[in-house]
Amino acid sequence: MHPLKKNLRKKIECFCNRCKRTNQHSVKSMYLQDDVYDLEEDIGSHLIGTYVYQTIECDGCKVVAFRRLDYIYNFDDFDSDGKLVTKKVQIFEYFYPERGSNFLSNRNIMGLPVSLSRAYKETIEAYNYELRLMCSAGLRSIVEGICNCLKIDDKLRLPQRIKKLSETKILSQTTSESLLHHRFLGNDALHQLEIPEGQELRTAIEIIEHALVEIFEIPEKDKFLRKIITDRIAK
Repeated sequence: MHPLKKNLRKKIECFCNRCKRTNQHSVKSMYLQDDVYDLEEDIGSHLIGTYVYQTIECDGCKVVAFRRLDYIYNFDDFDSDGKLVTKKVQIFEYFYPERGSNFLSNRNIMGLPVSLSRAYKETIEAYNYELRLMCSAGLRSIVEGICNCLKIDDKLRLPQRIKKLSETKILSQTTSESLLHHRFLGNDALHQLEIPEGQELRTAIEIIEHALVEIFEIPEKDKFLRKIITDRIAK
């Protein structure tokens, strides 16, 4: 067994992006790897550091994430006076995805087509990594993808296609109007590289999620509920 392994805990406290708070997490698996630099043959080798790779699971919501610990030995750094000093061990901690109260977790939406699911997940990633222009473009592509999936006339401009969603009762008028209000729907905004604020994008994502649930998930749940009721009556 690696000598470092016995000092590593099976439970850790860290922020959970889904629970939006610091929770206890269980370490489900772990792998340790030494970083060794080979010196001249008659001198031997030098241990630079040890890298610890862990899969962790939130004890609250059960979401699984990845944690990496870098133990760097004899680490050179500057102290508060600007003097170069050698520290015996320096530990760096990383999480994938990164942790933060502003991070969004993508929702599991029933009935969502694969192409829309991928666009939605990549848009959430763009938001989390503050790629706001890419997030804005992703939001627009999701709206266009919705219209394409539902065979809304592609010769119409996007605002007209959105209005068709409410006119055909696919989407409520309130949600349709909310989609129309946001700047990310405008081609000009993207072409002129106008970058929306983070809060604007977060609100737009919430509206998009509501639209996806309304269009795809609720009909799926309705069919599932109808089947349960039919099966129960038939007994």
